[in-house]
Amino acid sequence: MTRHAANAFPAEPRDAALPAAGTRHRSRGSGPSRARRPAGFTLAELVVVLLLLGVMAAVVVPALRAPAPDSAPEAARRIAAVLESARNAAVDRGVAVAVRFTAATGEYVVATAPWLDRAPETLGTGRLVLSPGATLHVVGRATTVFDPLRRARGGSIIVRNGEERYEVSVDHWTGDARIRR
Repeated sequence: MTRHAANAFPAEPRDAALPAAGTRHRSRGSGPSRARRPAGFTLAELVVVLLLLGVMAAVVVPALRAPAPDSAPEAARRIAAVLESARNAAVDRGVAVAVRFTAATGEYVVATAPWLDRAPETLGTGRLVLSPGATLHVVGRATTVFDPLRRARGGSIIVRNGEERYEVSVDHWTGDARIRR
């Protein structure tokens, strides 16, 4: 025998060892082989994705809508909340804080009051969206100023809608916002 007698079988071409596309084949080991899983998604995967999309839509869609207009009592409560927040900011920061309402637009700005060499710092801004027919009136000063001792000076804000009338004012000694009908 020749030196290469151990390789008595002819070599198979490389392409001959691969199965044809789309056919099932058995591995050379023992036992049946598993068929390749077809491409695509399972029903469970699709359900999970649809649930996630539904949750995201439930969060995003309301944020895209315009804010609902406030009724007169709700607007008065929001004004009182802004005023009380400004009072608390004045006490917490130890500086005077001012709130300025613009009756024509319903916009407001909360800022530290300028003091000696300090420029005012805006703490927040916002806008009241009133229901149709509702109006906002400022009586007296348009700016209410709170000092660090909770005292306040400023005017009143009146919200009207037809026969409804709510007046939001601030107690000058305690800085508490009050709503009168």
